[in-house]
Amino acid sequence: MSAIRVMGVERAELGECPVWDDATGSLLWIDITTGRILRHHLGGEGTADTEVAQFDQPVGAIAPCRGGGLLAALADGIAHRDPEGRIERLVDTSRSAPRHRFNDGTCDSRGRFFTGSTALEFGSEPGALYRLDPDGTFTVALDGLAFPNGIGFSPDERTLYLIDSLAWTLLAIPFNPASGGLGEPLRLIEFAEADGLPDGLAVDAEGCIWVARYGGGAIERYRPDGALARRIRLLVRQPTSLTFGGSRLDRLWVTSARQLLERPDDADGALLTLAAEVPGAPAHAFAL
Repeated sequence: MSAIRVMGVERAELGECPVWDDATGSLLWIDITTGRILRHHLGGEGTADTEVAQFDQPVGAIAPCRGGGLLAALADGIAHRDPEGRIERLVDTSRSAPRHRFNDGTCDSRGRFFTGSTALEFGSEPGALYRLDPDGTFTVALDGLAFPNGIGFSPDERTLYLIDSLAWTLLAIPFNPASGGLGEPLRLIEFAEADGLPDGLAVDAEGCIWVARYGGGAIERYRPDGALARRIRLLVRQPTSLTFGGSRLDRLWVTSARQLLERPDDADGALLTLAAEVPGAPAHAFAL
């Protein structure tokens, strides 16, 4: 791994859900609590981040769309923002789940969007994993979760990985890429609480799972069997999520948070980057 660099000038209260936008050759990420979607252009270390959109509520997850624009998982539903900035609400949860918001999400190769739901009062109610199909069908994929967080797929897309943060567990769930259905979850990793809350995840081309440890100031690489392979200390105390980006998917991008820190350091809340020895698995866009 190369040196870790702080990118841009933005500092997020709760940075999250970094995603590589292959169509524009840039990285998208969010500041959940301020409702902002940001884009980082790969023009150099000092390049400023650009605000793509501002919502009047928290944004828990985003995904690029194949036809342009973005999918945004909000506090009260899921919306599509087209390239001209027009907003179309695809899912409305304001009445069915008023005390919850969406948190983290990703797409599979068929263009389905998976996102978790968590209580607005952290940990006060159980959450669930949802699936939004390209035809607009919205279903519960898995319920009874303490706090669903990072989501990813194995390179062969036969396994969906899901972090249940407040259960301190990474689940490996059999996945049917044809139907989008899930099998019986396996508790693949039991995380030690002393090393920080398990938050977002990413999967590399060798099938290893990278996990951000919020409060632990580190990211970790786990083998497909759940064994810890590597731990990398960062410049921030609260890393939240990570993804692979760049034209060869050979850089790791890590978001972080400043929230709840009495005396944030300069880097806290920043977007970080470092070179990856193993490239990432390809990312996917929503089929809209």
